[in-house]
Amino acid sequence: MSHSNDNQTSKVWYLAQLKPNSHRIAEVNLSRQGFESFCPMAMETKRQRGKFIKAEKPLFPVIFSFSMTLSKAPGRRSIRRVVSRVL
Repeated sequence: MSHSNDNQTSKVWYLAQLKPNSHRIAEVNLSRQGFESFCPMAMETKRQRGKFIKAEKPLFPVIFSFSMTLSKAPGRRSIRRVVSRVL
């Protein structure tokens, strides 16, 4: 039994190192190219101009995960490098 076709069409998740402050750009660009992505976010309260505001920030600022088939690779506009394949 051969699984060569399964390997080319099944999704594989990867971790990518992003350029600083580019998680939104990466998400938009990967989505535009047809990739599924995941960037866990956390709420942060900070003081700005004397007021407390809540802002959503990436839980891991320079790490981003995305899935792709082995036959298609993402553009590199906001991704510094692909770090690892997630098992």
